[in-house]
Amino acid sequence: MGQVLILPIGQALITAYGWVLALGGLAAIAFLMVPLAAALGPSERKSRKELKEQLISHAVAEAGLHRGYWLLMAGFFVCGFHVTFIATHLPALGQLRWP
Repeated sequence: MGQVLILPIGQALITAYGWVLALGGLAAIAFLMVPLAAALGPSERKSRKELKEQLISHAVAEAGLHRGYWLLMAGFFVCGFHVTFIATHLPALGQLRWP
């Protein structure tokens, strides 16, 4: 829903207020994600002692050996590429005048 809603909102903000103010508006919307994520997060917190200690390098190395990690990364790459492509070219396409 994000790219369906945010891209037209971004284009409307750019058209109405210019790209500088539109960027500020989109940043304000993005900052709303932090409290929303905290509110929707897990209700119980584990203490640090309950969590297994693991170095980030070991976690990345372990993930790199898992097939699901690479499939997930491929999905994020394809999705990110399409979102960037749409966000870059959709506003210009919307400003074309068709005969």
